Amino acid sequence: MHKSQLGQSVIQDLQSVEPVVENILLRYENDLARCDEVNVRASIAGDQNTPLETLAGLAADPVGIVRQKVALNVSCPVALLEVLSSDTDRWVREAVACHALCPVDLLERLIADQDIMVRMSAIAHPNVSGSMLETLFEQGAPDLRRAMASNPNCTPATLHRLASEPNPSTRLDVIAHTNTPVLLLLQLACFDSYQHARDQSRDKLETMEQTKWKESVSAGLSLSNAMECSVNPDAVISPGLNLGDTLINSGLTNIYQAIQQAELEVKVNQLGNGGPVEQLPSTAVKMRM
Repeated sequence: MHKSQLGQSVIQDLQSVEPVVENILLRYENDLARCDEVNVRASIAGDQNTPLETLAGLAADPVGIVRQKVALNVSCPVALLEVLSSDTDRWVREAVACHALCPVDLLERLIADQDIMVRMSAIAHPNVSGSMLETLFEQGAPDLRRAMASNPNCTPATLHRLASEPNPSTRLDVIAHTNTPVLLLLQLACFDSYQHARDQSRDKLETMEQTKWKESVSAGLSLSNAMECSVNPDAVISPGLNLGDTLINSGLTNIYQAIQQAELEVKVNQLGNGGPVEQLPSTAVKMRM
């Protein structure tokens, strides 16, 4: 027999055997899924290669940890997530709320769950939009606000409002958020009542790229901006105090110098481009944060 014919014959034999092997493996998986050992069933439930038929059976397992593993499985289909979202075990429902494929309509239901941890996991999910977060803030859900601050879609407007939350952990999440405006970070670095929050804001500002400072200056940031505070109602600001004075008084000289350098670079760029040098904001212009 010619080599090519022999090769085709082997391939055909393998193709004819493949369905048989798959059936054997499926029966083996199903047998293991009925094993008395919870750890074995949980391991199968969490394996992304477990057949959907087996996952569906494990979704009805009497032990919660097994059902939780199904809900956490990256291969778990939305139809099974829908079923598990009504599970009596809150750990299972929380796992559904954390699943990357969890749809928005299911998240909306879980945001109203009776368990706080399920609600927080759902509201922090990246499938929850910024506009939905704003609506939830308006509806008044103080127990969910820290989770809002950790959602990657949280808008600058919502972060502004969360920055004055009494829970310092919420404010720390605001500081860590990628959407938090520079002006808001400056306020928190100068006026937050919690030392750790001030330190975290300072660290983030001090490690910020100079290009980001130049963008902020081009958008209106200036050391001569009048200073005001919305993050701490107890903060006392002397009349006429500007951003530069506030940074110096707060010991934030590195940040002062970064802004000063950015202002000079923006002026030089304007001169180099042959255009008029824009007047930097005077102390009469308030610094909106």
